[in-house]
Amino acid sequence: MLRPASLLVSLLACLVVLAGGGLSGAWADETGPQPKPQAEPKPQAEPKPKAERPVRAPRKPAPKLGPPRAGSLRDLGLQLDKLAVRIAKTVELAGRDPDESVIDIYLAYSLKELKNRKRQVRAKHLIAIMVDPKNTLPLRERAKKVVQGGTLRGDIELSATAKRRGMQERALFCRTEVVDHLKHDDRESRRLTAELLRRWYKVNVVAAILAYKVDEKKTWGRAISAWNKELKRQ
Repeated sequence: MLRPASLLVSLLACLVVLAGGGLSGAWADETGPQPKPQAEPKPQAEPKPKAERPVRAPRKPAPKLGPPRAGSLRDLGLQLDKLAVRIAKTVELAGRDPDESVIDIYLAYSLKELKNRKRQVRAKHLIAIMVDPKNTLPLRERAKKVVQGGTLRGDIELSATAKRRGMQERALFCRTEVVDHLKHDDRESRRLTAELLRRWYKVNVVAAILAYKVDEKKTWGRAISAWNKELKRQ
């Protein structure tokens, strides 16, 4: 027979074995292989928006060159008449003296432009046309008439009231650009120069000026000296 003490020990040992088995099972359940955590998916980059193509404006039809088509023989005749006029004008301009255009430019100047001494065409250019023997006489006469009217049009260099270097603007211009042409080699140049000066200045008491003759060389020098003195007093 087992002793009570031995029996008690055996019972305790059984309880320990039973308790150990249960604990080990529970431990195995808790500490057994666990499933690996899944990696979080990487955020996908947002797709870039496609660049919008610029909207092209509709192409304009190419302009039609030349006159419109004639709808009838009458229309064709009218178009031919206009073409003939244009051709005639082109031929006329092609054969025109370039100095005529110089005069036209001067005549087209406004009052403000005539006050500008740096403009393209000045009074001295008209004098050059006037005394050029190669030019036709009508062209030279026209240049004289236009420069003569420059004072009334407001050309600063031909002003009868404005002063420069202690002299009247127009008188200074005559001394530097006009008077010496009284002895020009060309007779018409001498005549036109004398007429221009007498038109601008009514000098009726200076003998040397009154005695000037375009065909008498001995009168030229004395007249130039007299004019320079007279103009200096203006």
